[in-house]
This record gives sequence, structure tokens and C-alpha cells, in this order.
Amino acid sequence: MTTYAQSAWTVGTAKAGGLPLVVRSRTTFPDNATRALYDHLVVVRWAYAGGSNGMPTAATQTQLQAFDAAVNGRLAHDESAILVASLTGNGTKEWRFYVADCAQFLDTVEALRRECGIGAIETTEHKDQAWRALAELRVS
Repeated sequence: MTTYAQSAWTVGTAKAGGLPLVVRSRTTFPDNATRALYDHLVVVRWAYAGGSNGMPTAATQTQLQAFDAAVNGRLAHDESAILVASLTGNGTKEWRFYVADCAQFLDTVEALRRECGIGAIETTEHKDQAWRALAELRVS
């Protein structure tokens, strides 16, 4: 995973509900062995109070950056998940992770959420060995 953890990212914009959406995603897929190991998609969503354009306020952005740093620091340490995308806009921040152990990862995310003081989050998870949640963000 170390090689893929260093892979390139792209940033683009779109519209959601008529408001701007910033999409940050990986530009490549890992090898088949990595996809087989990290075969569950976990989506973490945080609804925030945004400005009139649906983007985070400065205070909210500070919280988002703290949570991002905490999650990325933990992932770099224990390699429990791979962050493949984040979407910000329309009052919601969404992170897309691929994980091997959903229960362990969700416990970690909840602990980090409390540490960083962000509000309630919503999580969903399902098996996605093909990494469709990353593929749908890639531009051909």
C-alpha cells in the first residue's frame, strides 16, 4: 500500500443542487492485490452549516482540516484504510475510504470525530472490490 498511498490526486469542481462542489480524488487505482485487501467502501459524511454558496465557513474549514489531518495521520501510521476521494459542497463533506476491517475503521473514525469536535457523522459501507466509488469520479 505504501506506493499507492503516495499516488497522485486531482481536484475538480462540479455543481450539486446548483451550488459548487469541490471533488478531490486519486488519479489511479492500486494493484489487484491491494484492491482485494481493501475491498470495502466506507463513506463518511458530515453535514455542516455552510455559507450561502454551500461551502464551509472559515470556522468549519478549520474543523474539517483538523479532522482531515487526524484521519490522514492515523492512516499513515496504521494503514487501516485508503482515502480515495473527498467531496465538499452543498453543506456536506464526504470522504470515501477503502478498508479491510470496517468495524475497526469505524471505531477509529468515531474516536477521531470526538477528538476533533466535529458534529455527528453518517457512515455507510459495502463491499466494492472493483472500487466503483473511485471509478465514478474519474474523467475519461
